[in-house]
Amino acid sequence: MAQDLDSLFLAHVAELERRTDAALAAHGFDAIVIYSGSAGYSFLDDRTYPFRPNPHFKHWVPLTDVQQSFVAYVPGETPQLCFHQPADYWHKPPAVPADAWVRRFRLEVLRDQAEARARLPLAGRRVAYVGEWQAAFDDWGFAAVNPPALLNQLHYDRAVKTPYELECLRR
Repeated sequence: MAQDLDSLFLAHVAELERRTDAALAAHGFDAIVIYSGSAGYSFLDDRTYPFRPNPHFKHWVPLTDVQQSFVAYVPGETPQLCFHQPADYWHKPPAVPADAWVRRFRLEVLRDQAEARARLPLAGRRVAYVGEWQAAFDDWGFAAVNPPALLNQLHYDRAVKTPYELECLRR
């Protein structure tokens, strides 16, 4: 019998918090910010390549089509989702998620990606950044960008699937 994905997701995020707490402590960081990524443009064209989110972002939130968004986590605090929903004349922006899983996060809607700088937990912390780097982030104050030892531990931990992930695979 299929299990309830909502309750499994709550346990999934709790496990991600446990794993991330251990990884951050082991590698000397106070917090992590995970960028969803953004689609690159074709050379001399205004069309983008197909978008694929950062797998670490997708591990925390079940969103596969959201660009320029962030998941931030500080041990002991509620994970934060900075969801980018631009006011765009040409393209339909993504809908703000309203599913049950969103209640597990502190959701902040951004109209401009630059708004994230003031909303992310950067001040006074050693924050590891995980994701595709953007020049716009150069002065945001991250302690490290894709630190190899931290990434290795996060990759290793992703190999062990939670009951939520197993149920998603079954479906």
